[in-house]
Amino acid sequence: MLEEPTKSLSLSKRASIAILFLCLSGGVHATIVRIDALPRMSHNADIIAHVLVGDKEIRKEPNGRAVELSRLEVVDGLKGAKSGDILTVFQVAGVIGQSHFRFGEELVLFGMKHRDMVVGYGVGLGKFRVLREGNKIAVVEDLQNVIALGSNLKARSYPSLSLFKSTIEESLKAPWQVVPVGALRKKEARVR
Repeated sequence: MLEEPTKSLSLSKRASIAILFLCLSGGVHATIVRIDALPRMSHNADIIAHVLVGDKEIRKEPNGRAVELSRLEVVDGLKGAKSGDILTVFQVAGVIGQSHFRFGEELVLFGMKHRDMVVGYGVGLGKFRVLREGNKIAVVEDLQNVIALGSNLKARSYPSLSLFKSTIEESLKAPWQVVPVGALRKKEARVR
């Protein structure tokens, strides 16, 4: 007869084990990430730009790996880019959970420099879609197939493009203090 274990696993550990099992079995097609607050993203990103998606090219690199290159025209550069620039987003083809760029799509991109190109802020992160309906212009985070452990994942949204841009600009004006991860864990432990 099986005995009950004397020590039970926490809910988060059981969820992590279940997700790991599903990923290893091929039953889940998502990327697990940590979602950063907008001020942290604003300070950490090398490039923040309001862009229009242009053409896309898939090519094979010398090492045999297929890569996808999407060209984005900068409408308004908020950090690291200026109006009229053409950014090339570099992605390894076939990575589950990464952002997809569609011709003609309008968005605000948070990116990191990679050689003479740009990569997304994180796999499946850093892409905010600009949605136009009549004279209203909203902004909604595009999370693709992303799972965030330890939080309820909900796409961030802003009722207007101008509010979203001013929120980013205010974040960039404020000083940013880098806090070691261990210090955050100690602070969280005291709050609980």
